[in-house]
Amino acid sequence: MSGNRQNRQNLVSVQVNTERLLRYADQVSNFHHIIEEEFGKAVRRLAMMTELRAKENCPVDTGKLRASIVTQIQSLAVAWIGTNTEYAAHVEYGTEPHEIRPRIKKALAFNGYVVGKVNHPGTEAQPFLEPAYLWADRNANRIFNNAMKRAIKRLERACQ
Repeated sequence: MSGNRQNRQNLVSVQVNTERLLRYADQVSNFHHIIEEEFGKAVRRLAMMTELRAKENCPVDTGKLRASIVTQIQSLAVAWIGTNTEYAAHVEYGTEPHEIRPRIKKALAFNGYVVGKVNHPGTEAQPFLEPAYLWADRNANRIFNNAMKRAIKRLERACQ
């Protein structure tokens, strides 16, 4: 009997406050929502910054092309930056020399001259979307790493 009494005296009572542990477990189980939210913000941030660079790079004649550059957020992971003007590709990539003929009338008229066709020398490329894309490609890792850091900080604050 004295051995049992001695064993009881060596026992330690441990009490665990599970409130913080349960709160931490709850936050960890919801961490994917925080990551989705922060990555969604990062996609929007990257897309808007890319749109801004495309507009900065865009040559301006009337301003129509620059004004037509827009961002569409498709999902948490996909955004489109572009323009719907019919001549944007000609500006971006340039054109080869080509012949211009009238489509509706029988002749072309400009500056007092009337002609049946014009031999256009082509235009030089003036890229505005591709440089913006290349900027985004170079900066995406930094922007998404920052998003992950923000998500981790949010988790840490929620678990305190």
